[in-house]
Amino acid sequence: MIPRLEIRYRFSDFYQSLKGLFSTTAVVPIGDVFYCNHSRTALRVALSSLQLPANAKVGIMAFNCHTVMNAVIQAGYNIEFIDVTDDLRLDTNDLKLKGQNLSALVVTHLFGLQNDVMAIRSICPQIPIIEDCAHAYLSELNHHQAGSLGDLATFSIGVAKFPSIGDGGYLRVNNASYLPAIKLTYNDLKSPTWIGEVKQLIRGVVYGWMYTPLLYAWITLPLKQKKNASLEVTRKETETRMCRVNYSRFKHQITNVPAIKQIRLQRITELASTLHERYPTLFIPNLDGSNGFMLPTLSTQRDSVIIGFASKNIEVAPHFSNAIQWAQQFGYVLGTCKNAETIVHRIVVFPTYY
Repeated sequence: MIPRLEIRYRFSDFYQSLKGLFSTTAVVPIGDVFYCNHSRTALRVALSSLQLPANAKVGIMAFNCHTVMNAVIQAGYNIEFIDVTDDLRLDTNDLKLKGQNLSALVVTHLFGLQNDVMAIRSICPQIPIIEDCAHAYLSELNHHQAGSLGDLATFSIGVAKFPSIGDGGYLRVNNASYLPAIKLTYNDLKSPTWIGEVKQLIRGVVYGWMYTPLLYAWITLPLKQKKNASLEVTRKETETRMCRVNYSRFKHQITNVPAIKQIRLQRITELASTLHERYPTLFIPNLDGSNGFMLPTLSTQRDSVIIGFASKNIEVAPHFSNAIQWAQQFGYVLGTCKNAETIVHRIVVFPTYY
């Protein structure tokens, strides 16, 4: 089966990981970039560094990953959920209604589709904006790359992200006034233990094998379905700096990513055109600014779509379909973001890399 998400792991990656394992150089900030074990750690560091009043309200998109919600709570703030359009961007009309109550805003570029951050800033010019670019590395809109317009931006290189390196993420600071506070917060993060480094090395090899089409169908997919059955997402996560093994692979792979992006953009354009022709009831959002990470669509017959493609050994899936159930664990009240509540029942995502 072709997996919905891609994990790239080659012998050269293993070699680079070994180099990182036996390196004595710690992973440290480089200029305005701070490397963490996850994007969610980077987001929590960013939020804590804003030094907002206790229980201040931070706006986030309601259709979102639970890690974004958890980062806000772990930083000591409350969440104001903002609705999402069918194009899977932040609903600026809803933001206009709720923006006056916000002390900060997290803008998530879902599935590599970039929001218009300049337009969002014009609505809330008085508060800091953090761009969540976990899906959006190299996404570009109006000649601006994702993560370049917010005061702060977080990125992910996690398993099956783009680029897919291994556990890791980083925080980039665009507004230098936040640098002193970020350095203090970041200095509290410990480096991973040597055992943790070895686990990451082994994990990369194992995941590389488990995401091959044959093993994925028989082993990986059933394991993922069993794991995803749990909806409890409020636990506190382990926070450290990035592992040396993943940092070494990241530096090795990053020069190849722009070329991979171009291939993905070609794939997503072809796929969107084919789906539009063959399945006219399938809604395809505006792909402006996409990096080709994956193709999200909306369908009122989602289960039939998933079953139909599974019969052709292609995994399409309802990515973030538990978003509202997750949000309720963080205080979301049903009816607050009505469109997001419909999206969770219609979202279906296609792979773009084969």
